[in-house]
Amino acid sequence: MDPSKISQVKHLYDVERLSRRQIAETLHMCTKTISRILDGKERRRRPTPPSPLEPFARLIEEWYQKYPSLQASQIKERLASYGYQGSYRSLCRFTAMHRKKGQTAYHELEFLPGEVA
Repeated sequence: MDPSKISQVKHLYDVERLSRRQIAETLHMCTKTISRILDGKERRRRPTPPSPLEPFARLIEEWYQKYPSLQASQIKERLASYGYQGSYRSLCRFTAMHRKKGQTAYHELEFLPGEVA
């Protein structure tokens, strides 16, 4: 949760003396969230573990720059020589993100003035 929102909730409760429901309406938040903040039971999100492919990310990006049509199976074969022992499925998810970075969804058309008419 954003620290500014937490301080704003505590200010409205302690200084302005608003009820939990009034704070929720004012800040457009859920009353349960307000209660958690005021009771000190804020949710702590677990940190996501790093991907086993992070050490190879730069290498994969270089391969995609050089050969944009590489498939995940080809990358898995190449990474095997570098010591990668992860799953094929995680490699597919990881490479899908890197493939989409270089692609555009449209092709921009350019015309000279008066050419369209």
